[in-house]
Amino acid sequence: EIDAQGLWIHRKHESLGKVFGSCPDAVKHACDHTLNVVRTLSKEHLLKSPTAAATTSSAKEGDCPLQSTYLMGDSFTAADILFVHCLDWAESIGWMSLWIDKNCDDPSLVVLKNEYLPLCRERPAYQRATKIMKDNIAQQRRAAKL
Repeated sequence: EIDAQGLWIHRKHESLGKVFGSCPDAVKHACDHTLNVVRTLSKEHLLKSPTAAATTSSAKEGDCPLQSTYLMGDSFTAADILFVHCLDWAESIGWMSLWIDKNCDDPSLVVLKNEYLPLCRERPAYQRATKIMKDNIAQQRRAAKL
């Protein structure tokens, strides 16, 4: 649901507003909805406990607030691929920085930014996929200049 809802509403009513019609209220509500979904996933699947979340910023060095490494436990699954894709998308449209700026002490967001996303982005497959995507974008831009 996370990818099909808020992010697509942004795409449709902000990025493609000239085609589908601009609807700033829908985009704002979509951003809020997506934030709620992201928080829920983080709290229920990544954080040790809601109270451990409160100590994230003051935890001892080396103390990890994660209850599990990935969404479904200690194994990376398709759920992580989809979630990271959605988080990357939210970051690319400015939502992630907005969420962090407004909620800098929210443990469910702090753990995503400082623990989960870096861990997932360090994976070799993520690195390869990101390189392919960037190469394709660069190739499209070169072709558009011709």
